[in-house]
Amino acid sequence: MKILKTLFLTIALSAFGLVAQDVPLEELPTATLNSNFYLTLDSDAPVSNYYYVDISHLDFASEADLIKQCGYYLTANLITTVPHYTEQYLIVQIHTEYIGEDASLEEVQTYLNQLSKPL
Repeated sequence: MKILKTLFLTIALSAFGLVAQDVPLEELPTATLNSNFYLTLDSDAPVSNYYYVDISHLDFASEADLIKQCGYYLTANLITTVPHYTEQYLIVQIHTEYIGEDASLEEVQTYLNQLSKPL
């Protein structure tokens, strides 16, 4: 059962990854991720649908470890992550269609800060 769940998650993320790869990386606003999985959005730009996050400073044992930890700490109703393990970055999608066009960066950042974090 656990293998089936992992397989399904991998397929789902891969399918989403195909959509996210259509967005040119150099045009994406950036966000930072610290070792406690606090995601901080670039404060110089309005809320965006997608963010580029460099994870080269974090140490993941494997791609499966990265996917697992993103599933624990960076997945919620309004956020989806697409990990790119070999390239050492994430694409983070903020589902702005559900929060409204008038959502402020501060409101989204507060939401992200409330996601579960490792002890």
